[in-house]
Amino acid sequence: MELRMLKLREKVVVDKIVSFHYEELPKDHVEDVGLDYSFWQFLYVDKGEIELITEQKEFHMRQGSILFLPPYQLRRGRANPKIPPNLLIVSFDCHSSSLVRLKNKCFQVDDGKRNYLTQMIKEGRNTFDPSPLEKQKESIVRRKNALFGCEHLVKNYMEILLISMIRESESHLPTGNLTSTQREKQEKEIAARVMAHIDVHLQANLSIDSIVGAFYISKTKLYNIFKKEIGCGVTEYIKRKKIDKAKTYIREEKYNYTEIADLIGYSSVHYFSKDFKKTTGMSPSEYAKTIVAR
Repeated sequence: MELRMLKLREKVVVDKIVSFHYEELPKDHVEDVGLDYSFWQFLYVDKGEIELITEQKEFHMRQGSILFLPPYQLRRGRANPKIPPNLLIVSFDCHSSSLVRLKNKCFQVDDGKRNYLTQMIKEGRNTFDPSPLEKQKESIVRRKNALFGCEHLVKNYMEILLISMIRESESHLPTGNLTSTQREKQEKEIAARVMAHIDVHLQANLSIDSIVGAFYISKTKLYNIFKKEIGCGVTEYIKRKKIDKAKTYIREEKYNYTEIADLIGYSSVHYFSKDFKKTTGMSPSEYAKTIVAR
């Protein structure tokens, strides 16, 4: 019997690599990128922080953030002077219509996707000669005597990453009528992702608007999920996490109270002290004394 061959469907195909850069940016780095790029880009923050401003939105990107930019996208970047970033910037040509689901979206990568990026960087270093950021418009150069298959692996890891990110973006969308078990599982997953997002961005000025924007969820639904799964609203949860982190910093005795307030995202030590006392029943200095007494 002759077996029929089944041609595999390819949903996301990276046709060409335009540029591949891993850069350690200086603390005073500022850049403006014009509208003449006819290709996609993604920016991944391996370390540090950077502000990215596009025509649609401003992104505060920390370690583990990845942002997808469509062709002809104007942007301005500014490194955080306290913790300048290490960035992986990859420009590529892809005509898959599914990619539009990632347009101007920023995600926090999990361990699996971080592994794809780590392998991509490793194989990219084996594949391409280093090129500084200011020479992005120059043609990419293959490394002489590159390891067998490394160029193919860059393509594969990138396509796997893109497919994974598209799946994640779809997980934020409404899924129709769910059974009670499916709904409960989905709510637990949403709560877990939001809590992980809060942990990573604890120093930032977190707001309900920024969170619902990142997870494509209504304020009411987010509140109800947190009330059910955590026992409090999101704002109260953020405050608790900040105070718990502050307690850790106080016990470590590495920072003064003004520095601790800044590290956990308070605009002033006054507001920090007020929230700390409201949550714990004592001021930061009183809490420190109880640690010494123990």
